[in-house]
Amino acid sequence: MGAIYYYYPGTEPKIDNKEVYIGGSWKFLSAKWFYSLDDYFKAKGTNGEDTKGTNYLDLSLNYDLGRGWGVVAHYGHLEFKNVTNGNYNDWKLGVTKDVGGWVFGAAYIGTDAKGDCGTREIYCFADTSLTRVRDAGRDTIVLSVGKTF
Repeated sequence: MGAIYYYYPGTEPKIDNKEVYIGGSWKFLSAKWFYSLDDYFKAKGTNGEDTKGTNYLDLSLNYDLGRGWGVVAHYGHLEFKNVTNGNYNDWKLGVTKDVGGWVFGAAYIGTDAKGDCGTREIYCFADTSLTRVRDAGRDTIVLSVGKTF
């Protein structure tokens, strides 16, 4: 059990979010459920309603294959309260390799979030100049390197 507070300095209006969560794990599997205590990242519903109560389910797998190799998988589902086309599923499938304490990873990450920027869907974001929009609902590959000290 726990709580998370997200804060984005410099945003106007101030964007922050408060969530509580509960989770558990068994061997290489874990599950966590998050619940928003206020309007979800200051978003309002399709008709101006509150988005308090938006929730997210995270199911994850981290499996050690031995010799420094691992498999990671994730499935998530967001229920965006009072937002048309706001609910989505996301997933990740990847592999990791530990080399002397450095962990290298490659993962395919996808979502069914509607991000068709031509129709002004919710998961389209403009850069600060408002000259270019990005579809946050498209699939991608992420390469990573990490080290714990």
